[in-house]
This record gives sequence, structure tokens and C-alpha cells, in this order.
Amino acid sequence: MKRSQTDDIDTRLLQIEEEKLKCFQKSANDPDAQFLMSLLPFLKDIPKHRKLMVRAKLQQVLMDEQHSITSVGIYDNSSDSSQYSVFQQLPEDDLTHYVTQFNPNNNN
Repeated sequence: MKRSQTDDIDTRLLQIEEEKLKCFQKSANDPDAQFLMSLLPFLKDIPKHRKLMVRAKLQQVLMDEQHSITSVGIYDNSSDSSQYSVFQQLPEDDLTHYVTQFNPNNNN
């Protein structure tokens, strides 16, 4: 292999490593990524035959949250600046309710 080809390969490998480092640093500063990583030890404790169900439930919670409007305030500038109108309240079946119902030791 010629010297320039080796240098090109080394340069590209270095670029890849730098990109990986940037991604790692970005996720290390991401509170959502940190939260998900904090759940990992608990996920590992769940028996293999239950993990698929737990994953499906977690995905369902996330999908429900993405598709629902939990609480939206609309400012009415025709009146006092402290008045907001809330047109939808949190659903009863929110994440707190879900978490209290979930028991990883339950074989359902």
C-alpha cells in the first residue's frame, strides 16, 4: 500500500473517532439520555421473558404522550396579563398512574 493511501485511511479513521467522541459528549450532556441510562440497571433486572412486554409498555407511554395534548395555556391579551385559559387537563391515565401500576415482579 502506498504511503498516501495509508495516510488517507489514517485521516479518515481519525475523523470517525472524532465524530464518535462528539456524539458521546453530546449524549453525556443530554438529560433525557442520562435519565434513560439511569433506568438501564432496572431493565437488566427484569427477567428476559418480561422484557418485551416492558419495552412495549414504555413505547406505548411515549407514543401516548407524543399524541396527546396534556395541558396548554393560551394567553388572552385582551384581559389581565396574568390570565391564562387552560382548555385541556392532564388525562387520568398519566405516567404517574402507569408507573404505580407497573410491578416488574408481577408475571402478568
